[in-house]
Amino acid sequence: MKRHELIVIGAGPAGLSAAIEAKKNGMDVIVFDENQRPGGQLFKQIHKFFGSKEHKAKIRGFHIGEELLAEAGYPDGFSCKLLSSSTYAMHEQTAVCVQSSLAEIGIKVELELPDWATRIERSNVGDYDMMVSGTTGNIVDMDWATNYYESGDVRMNSCPGFADDKIDELLQKGRTTLDEKEREEIYDQFRERALELSPFVFINFREQVFATAKNVHGFQNLDGILTYLSGLTLQDTYVEE
Repeated sequence: MKRHELIVIGAGPAGLSAAIEAKKNGMDVIVFDENQRPGGQLFKQIHKFFGSKEHKAKIRGFHIGEELLAEAGYPDGFSCKLLSSSTYAMHEQTAVCVQSSLAEIGIKVELELPDWATRIERSNVGDYDMMVSGTTGNIVDMDWATNYYESGDVRMNSCPGFADDKIDELLQKGRTTLDEKEREEIYDQFRERALELSPFVFINFREQVFATAKNVHGFQNLDGILTYLSGLTLQDTYVEE
């Protein structure tokens, strides 16, 4: 049996970024994925869609993009800048993948990859054309969407200039309603409205899990949004011989 220092499960942008960074630091890395080729969720940019004609069945993703561009008045594409950061490989690699995908439909993207502090400073004031965003944590209450979709002052996770009275109304109702069934109906309406207006385009997500052997002690998977900081407990982790 061949052993490796690190096994990465998933060959999407996050998994590949983790493998690249580990390899840069001298680790012996292997990547496993359910598909024969790397790409993860970004395969959806190139495959033929399934379902009904209404949902563009049998049309490849980038051809749908070309149709939407023409419908929006840009049949020959356009140029823009995409803000991300070189500090974190997963953000930089996502930006590179987006740049490559958009080039397929005639959108010329110039990447802006400052350090993380500069990226935060610019996103806090809306200083960008497009931006690779994202969040971390297990926050399951839908009121968390307020941070992204509610109108008002520009903030790090919001879409600058986006405002919709209907979305604001639904977010307020969901926040002040106690009945779970009624809240579910309110947020179903919110999802439909948010996807229709699409100030954000959701391209991929990642899950984070930990596995240890029985003789490993001290490691702790921290609760909720703190899970991504669980690596801090490695300083108290030891292996029982």
